[in-house]
Amino acid sequence: MAYKFQLDDAIMSGTLVQEGATEVVGNLTATSVISGSSLTLGSAAFSVSAAGAIAGATSIDGSGDLTMGTITMSGFTVDADGDTVGKTLSASAGVSAGAASTFFGGCDLQLGGITNAGAIAGATSIDGSGDLTMGTITMTGFTVDADGDSTIKTLSSSATITANALTVNYDALFSADVALSGASDTALAVAADSLYFLDVTTGKVRRDTVSDIASSMAGVGLGAASGQFALDLNELGAASVSVANDSIAIIDADDSSATKKESIADLVTAMAGGGLTATNGVLSTDAGSVAVGADGGTLAEGYNYFTGTVNASCTLPASPSVGDVVTVKAGNTTTGQNITINCAGSHLIDGDATNIHLESPYAAVTLVYVVANDWRLV
Repeated sequence: MAYKFQLDDAIMSGTLVQEGATEVVGNLTATSVISGSSLTLGSAAFSVSAAGAIAGATSIDGSGDLTMGTITMSGFTVDADGDTVGKTLSASAGVSAGAASTFFGGCDLQLGGITNAGAIAGATSIDGSGDLTMGTITMTGFTVDADGDSTIKTLSSSATITANALTVNYDALFSADVALSGASDTALAVAADSLYFLDVTTGKVRRDTVSDIASSMAGVGLGAASGQFALDLNELGAASVSVANDSIAIIDADDSSATKKESIADLVTAMAGGGLTATNGVLSTDAGSVAVGADGGTLAEGYNYFTGTVNASCTLPASPSVGDVVTVKAGNTTTGQNITINCAGSHLIDGDATNIHLESPYAAVTLVYVVANDWRLV
């Protein structure tokens, strides 16, 4: 076997076939393909399979891009290269990591798809300055991070939050119905409790005490103290009374003491007793009234007089009240003329007379209804 030693550069053409091991002390530069099943560089041995797999490499370093169909790694650290450019894998690329693996990086990690139905298991916390968008967020015993700003946190209309305890330190915006079906049924303490309401000024939910709400709601005729309304007639405005048309409030004893109203005219009519007459809510003394008598007429309470030379017959009131007074004065009658005063119904005059007569010119008589069915002459 022949050996050749070359101190300077050796330029070879064609194919170089080496059966044994080849040791290269200096640099090895190849402008075409180096083929074989294994390659040893320094103390590192590499094997290359027929499918193109390289085994035995502990690290690959370079300033260019690394393009692979799938990268499978266990217990790796993503190099933090100091820039803020997001590291992006294409949609067809897959990243698999063991349970003990950890991802570190000061930039974004973008994954086209996450296997296992999109679930991430084992994470104790997720931290970041960007948005977290999820279809449904289910949390138990959590506190919303107080990030120091006053921005309203908004969930989309399709989002759902399920939590055993929820603490929100900033404004929460609800654009749909809010159900409080789990609230306990508790007796309302009107002097101390508060109610929640929608404040039209801010468009937000606010609260105020029941006592303050009652005071602001109390209108004319109502007062409020310690959250309770009370009737206060001192607040009513003054008005001119129209006794023929106005009404007053009453407590109706005939209707379980319910509050009702009644016209002043009806009230005055019901109040008018003996010697009084009520007309359109106005009382007048019957004894002071004056009426002209007529043949065949009914006498009125008060003063009744006849004029001229007349022969007449008249009747006392049919439904008098005890104390009614009727005075009858004849006119300038002549001989044979008189004024006949008849009783009505079962009434009698002085106990037994059914009528009396005035026969002298300008004669007069006064009768008082003293008891039922009994007129007495004065």
